[in-house]
Amino acid sequence: MKRVSATITALALVAVASTVHAQSDPREILRGVITQAQTGRPNPNWYGAELWQLIAYQTNYSGFYPQLAQLGTVRDVTVTEQLPLPTGAIYAMTARHAKGTSYWEIGISTLTNRIEYASFRAEAGTAPAPLPLPAPDEEDVVRRPRPVPEPTSGGKTASSGDACRKFPNLCE
Repeated sequence: MKRVSATITALALVAVASTVHAQSDPREILRGVITQAQTGRPNPNWYGAELWQLIAYQTNYSGFYPQLAQLGTVRDVTVTEQLPLPTGAIYAMTARHAKGTSYWEIGISTLTNRIEYASFRAEAGTAPAPLPLPAPDEEDVVRRPRPVPEPTSGGKTASSGDACRKFPNLCE
C-alpha cells in the first residue's frame, strides 16, 4: 500500500513540476494575459493584488480591454528585453497579432509567482514594411541636400534616447 501511495505522490510532483516549467516561459504567460484581456476573463490567481485592482479600475470591473480585442489572435511573442531582479524579472515583449502589434512590460515575482506589474501599448493596423521600390537609374535621381535636424532638448539628454526607444511609455 505504501508503494502505491509513493508512486502517486511522485507522479503528482512530476505533473506539478512540468506545469510550473511550462508556465515559466514569459512568452506563454503573455499569451495567456492577452487572451484573458481579450475575452474579459482574467484569472485573479495570475495577478498581484495591486495589479488586479488596477485591471478592475481600468476596465470598469469587466476585465475586457477592447484595444487588445481589436488586434485579434496572437501570432507570435518575442522577448525584447529582460531585467533580472532579486525577487523576479521584468520582461519587455512584443506580441504580433492578426491585426496589429502590442508592446508589453510585465514584472513577474518569484516570491508570489504572480504578475505584479504590467503595462502595454496597442497599435492597430500595424503592417509589415512595404517592399522597396526598384532603384531608379542614376540619371533619374535628382540630388537634393538633406535637411539637418535641429537639436531638441525637450528635457531629454542624449543618453535618454536609447532608454526611450526601449521603453517609450516611460518617456511620454
